[in-house]
Amino acid sequence: MDCAKLKDFKKIWSLINSLTGKNKKSISITEITVDNNNIPDSKLIAESFNEYFVNIGPKLASEASEEFLAKHATNYNPCPTIDPIIDSTFYFHHVHIDNIAQALMRLKPNKCTGLDKIPAKVLRLSADIIAPSLTYIFNLSLDTGIYVDEWKRAQVIPIYKSEDRRKCENYRPISILPICKQKE
Repeated sequence: MDCAKLKDFKKIWSLINSLTGKNKKSISITEITVDNNNIPDSKLIAESFNEYFVNIGPKLASEASEEFLAKHATNYNPCPTIDPIIDSTFYFHHVHIDNIAQALMRLKPNKCTGLDKIPAKVLRLSADIIAPSLTYIFNLSLDTGIYVDEWKRAQVIPIYKSEDRRKCENYRPISILPICKQKE
């Protein structure tokens, strides 16, 4: 559909919404149960999922038996090396505009948007226009050692697995990463 030829604003907004993914329906979680308490507030639901997801690892670690740990720790044998281990220097090379443009073109257009809400399809369509700016930002980040804070964040979404939809343990977390994080 050519936007320049569109005269109907409804069609224009329909196109914009389809490109930005705003016309997709999502199933919302309206209530969960934690410690036999029903929680209907969306902010408290989000906090409950966060609390559950960040404590999965430590909880499993604390439940691991000494016998299990001893068995698996004694079976671990690090791979020996023939070559001597030497100190080495590591550094990043600047990225080239062509690499950025190609990476943008390889984005899958049906992927979810990150916190920036910019769909991969829009990034692909604008690759030639935004590649120079992204190249500058990436290279500046490499030179200064400063990584854009917004690119360090992810949106965690609970995905229902099975059984009771009101229990956090029946969901698994997925992280929607910024496009730049996916290309590290």
